Amino acid sequence: MVRRVRIPVRSFGEDAPIPEEVLLTEWIREHQGMEADLITCLLDLSMHHQEGVDLPCIGGEFYHERWLCSIEGLEGRRLVGEPAPRGRDVLMDLAVVSRNRTNLWWAIPAPHLLALEDRHFGDPEEFLSAISDCYLGLMREMRDQGAYGHVLLCKRIVEEELELLSSKKRLFFMPSPSPEDLELLLEYQPEVMLPSTMLPLLNDLLDRYSIRRIALLDPDAEDITQALEHLDSDRIMVGGYCRRDCENYWPDLISRAYVTR
Repeated sequence: MVRRVRIPVRSFGEDAPIPEEVLLTEWIREHQGMEADLITCLLDLSMHHQEGVDLPCIGGEFYHERWLCSIEGLEGRRLVGEPAPRGRDVLMDLAVVSRNRTNLWWAIPAPHLLALEDRHFGDPEEFLSAISDCYLGLMREMRDQGAYGHVLLCKRIVEEELELLSSKKRLFFMPSPSPEDLELLLEYQPEVMLPSTMLPLLNDLLDRYSIRRIALLDPDAEDITQALEHLDSDRIMVGGYCRRDCENYWPDLISRAYVTR
C-alpha cells in the first residue's frame, strides 16, 4: 500500500534580513516597554518565519556581533584580559523571544568565526580553552533560562573546538563540508548534516560511524527516497539554513519534507 511519509524538519538558523520600516515600527510598538534592540527583533521575526518547523533554530551570521559583545576581556577582536561570559544581552534576547516559544535552538558562531587575536595568553591551547570555557558559561546561562541547545556555525572544522564544545545539545554545522570534514564531525557527534550532493557517501559513513540521525540539507523527494534506502524514516530529518526570503523558504522546505513509499 502506497503511503505518504512526512520527514521532520530541522533548522540550523537563518541570515535574517533587516525588516522594512513598517514592519520594524509595528514590532517596536508591540514590544513597547521591553528591553530589546534590532538584533532582538531579527531573532523574534526569525522565530515566526519558522512556524511549522519541528526543531526551529534562531540566530545566524547576524548574531555574531551579539556573541562577540558577550565576552569580557575583549577590545574589538583582541583578547587583552581574562575572558568571562557577559550574558546580559543574550539573556535579554532570550527573555523577549521566549514569551512566544521556548525550547528553541540558537545558532551562534564557532570560536574560529570570531577571528579573535590573542594578546593575553600567548599560548594557542590556553587561549582556546579559556574562550571555550566562556562559551560554555554563556550557553549554560541560556539553557538555564529556557534555550534548548546551540548550533555552532563553522567555515571550517576545528578538531580542538569539537573536543572542547561538542555535546548532545551542542552541534557543529558547516553548510558545505568536505568528506574529511564529515568524518571529523562524526568522530564527535552522532548527528551529521549532509548536503544532498554527498548522499553517495552515506553507505560508507554508516559502515564506519555510529550515526544516530542525519539531516539532509535542502533535499528533494528523490534525495529523501535515496536516504531511506539506508536509514529508517525516524533517523532522517530535512535540514535547512535560510540565507534570503525566509518568509517563503521555511514553508517551501516543509512542503518538500514528504516522500511517497
